[in-house]
Amino acid sequence: MSVVARRVSGVFLLSLILILPYTLQFGADPDLWWHLTVGDSILQNGEILRFDHCSFTARKGEIVYHEWLGEFALAATFANFGWDGLVVLRNFIYLGIVSLLLLLYLRRSSQLFVSTLMALVVTMYLAMFINLRPHSLSYALTVLLLLLFDTYDRGQRRLLWFVPPLLLIWVNTHGGFLLGYTMLFVKVAVTLLSKRARSDNRGTELLALCGVSVLLLVVQPHGLSFFSYLVTELGARHEHINEWVPLSGAQYIHWGIFGLLPLILSLVRGGARRDPFLLAMLALTMVGSALHARFFILVVIFGSLVLIDTIIPFWERSRTNRGKLTLLFASRASSFALITTLALFGLLQCASKTRQVASIGLEQYLTPGYPHETVRYLQNEKLGPNIIQPFNWGGYFLYHLCPRYLVAADGRNLIAYDESFIEQYLVAFREGDLEMVKRVVSPERIDLFVTERRSVLENNLRQDQNWREIYSDELATVFAPQVTQ
Repeated sequence: MSVVARRVSGVFLLSLILILPYTLQFGADPDLWWHLTVGDSILQNGEILRFDHCSFTARKGEIVYHEWLGEFALAATFANFGWDGLVVLRNFIYLGIVSLLLLLYLRRSSQLFVSTLMALVVTMYLAMFINLRPHSLSYALTVLLLLLFDTYDRGQRRLLWFVPPLLLIWVNTHGGFLLGYTMLFVKVAVTLLSKRARSDNRGTELLALCGVSVLLLVVQPHGLSFFSYLVTELGARHEHINEWVPLSGAQYIHWGIFGLLPLILSLVRGGARRDPFLLAMLALTMVGSALHARFFILVVIFGSLVLIDTIIPFWERSRTNRGKLTLLFASRASSFALITTLALFGLLQCASKTRQVASIGLEQYLTPGYPHETVRYLQNEKLGPNIIQPFNWGGYFLYHLCPRYLVAADGRNLIAYDESFIEQYLVAFREGDLEMVKRVVSPERIDLFVTERRSVLENNLRQDQNWREIYSDELATVFAPQVTQ
């Protein structure tokens, strides 16, 4: 086996050890269901949905499902392999991200112990963000793009022409492609300003690369509507959607560790190479995550690479001065002990989760908190079609009940609904304001209310003489209009 093959195999095996405790530490995201619905339509009809047929409040006109390629991948996996397939797909993406990051760490440092520790910490953060949604593919493409840039910096210039096809896939997979283009433009700008670029005439090649990549923006099935949707999405406030809220409280501690700390350390005299590209991307993602917490994982990705660049010189200097602690951790025995401990911990955690899955079944394990019994009840009854339901259940109802029943709102957000409608709907449900809910969906008729058990809205409906309870289980209660005599 060649040296390269052994290195790749070692990185892959170590990454597998790192993700073992988290292979079943996730659940079905509320948005998974509408992504599956869109993907199913491609599988069954051979074309992307253009108009909504699952909601009675959705915006009229053409709908831009810009993540169609990611949705197709999810739906095809689920259709052929069920929940087992989705678990494998999620963990394959997870493993790929960790493997590529670990490879980047090892390229920057020959210290296995330091690289493993950094990968371990980042793996724990990634576990909270990698789930069954197209945005997980965005994180994988981000790290792959970083690897291509790193390879380019090491002299393999031709590999940079893999960037345009990567961006083409990204444009049709997830809105995170905007990050990919930002990375490309920042990288090109930094490279063109460097002395090295001026000396070996890279400018023409890089500008041509940018031109080709920009032209690929039109290679998507939605035409100009795609760009119109992007403008709408980027201009939205998303005030009441959890993943779009700003950082708060203790989150700023983590933001400081992976954002501010690397930036400060990079300015310390005698530090490692300061990569202007990584520093620029870290600063940009710090601003983005402060505004929207969903971008925090990007701070972790870029910040971890900057940390490696800044920590290693201090580590090497300590080794040169024969620091006892550094020499201890730099030894092969220490790295072996760390990896062995992680492997044992991972196997124990994985075994524990596997027992839980065996006891209740994989679907039940991945979908706690969803009103399974309520959906079965509605499937067996001739009610509706217009349902008012909690926002986070909208996708689940849409997937299981459409087109027989129509939901009021779901995680498609601005893809299918007006921003003001979504914001008002979320506020009305949060406050349990029955009259406000009616005003928000007016003039559309409401045939059914589905509420969470013991919620304010459930209590208000019970006290309203115009509504009667027709079904209830541990999670949900269904109300229908009173029958007039």
